Amino acid sequence: MTETDRDEENGRAIWEVEIVNGGTEHEIDVDRQSGEIVKAEQEPADEDEDDRDEDDRDDD
Repeated sequence: MTETDRDEENGRAIWEVEIVNGGTEHEIDVDRQSGEIVKAEQEPADEDEDDRDEDDRDDD
């Protein structure tokens, strides 16, 4: 699991969950009350992606 966020979609409270398994990234939205999966998508994982890097000093 690489990321979880609380969000709201169409008035529904959800968890947004990102999971990387091998070379595939899964993005799943789960209803926070019922646990129902309301959306699931997958795409090739971006190996260079690092959302935690907030240091802009080396960016030109």
